[in-house]
Amino acid sequence: MSEFRDRHQGAKLAERTVRIVIEAQLGEALDDLGAKVAAVATQPATLEGDPAAAVKCEYAELQATAAASAEEFRLRALPRRAFTKLKLEHPPRENSALDAYYDCNYDDVSEALILRGTVEPELSDADWAWLIGDGTDANPGVLSSGQYDKLALTAWSANRRDVDVPLLLAASDPLAISSDG
Repeated sequence: MSEFRDRHQGAKLAERTVRIVIEAQLGEALDDLGAKVAAVATQPATLEGDPAAAVKCEYAELQATAAASAEEFRLRALPRRAFTKLKLEHPPRENSALDAYYDCNYDDVSEALILRGTVEPELSDADWAWLIGDGTDANPGVLSSGQYDKLALTAWSANRRDVDVPLLLAASDPLAISSDG
């Protein structure tokens, strides 16, 4: 093996992670309960107790439920040639600014990047079909558009983002960004 390859033997394709709360309805319930917490937070405690305590406890329980519903997805970049081939296989649609920006059919490539790039969790085809659906009313999927977009943007980031070493070095040295100069 060459000196160059020896030095970089641990190199591998980029990976990114994202957490998705699978049971999205919990987010709405948290929002509603959070508003309730805010409304009772200013009420003074009485001899009977703190009126906010029960609502705060309910909110904490719901937070724990939402956290248990969250799934961490780890996505890995495709090899460069496979990524390029995938984009070429899905040319941009006419009159789509998003497709023009990404230089491919964004929807088709995003789904392929998610399906092919997800390292964890390991999901079967049936799990994916249940999760993201197939576009029909019979199988719409359980992810919202926003949840799906989080997965798609993470997949694109793994494939398109580069590492800027000088920026990383500056970020790790608080003195380099200090205003005390």
